[in-house]
Amino acid sequence: MYSKGFSLGIELNSEITERSYRYQLTPQIQYAFSKNSVIQFGGGPSQFNEEKRTEWLVTSRLIYNF
Repeated sequence: MYSKGFSLGIELNSEITERSYRYQLTPQIQYAFSKNSVIQFGGGPSQFNEEKRTEWLVTSRLIYNF
């Protein structure tokens, strides 16, 4: 099934220092429900903490283009 309103993507945020590498990897699904409005949902592993412990996160965004 195909829909022009849905998109899939992966967001990678990373931080490299002299002694460590930290990351946040977030697969996302995006739906454009109008010409100017988009909603995104995603979730995945993150090591953006001082203990370098893997945590799981869920994210959402509502985007409106003016």
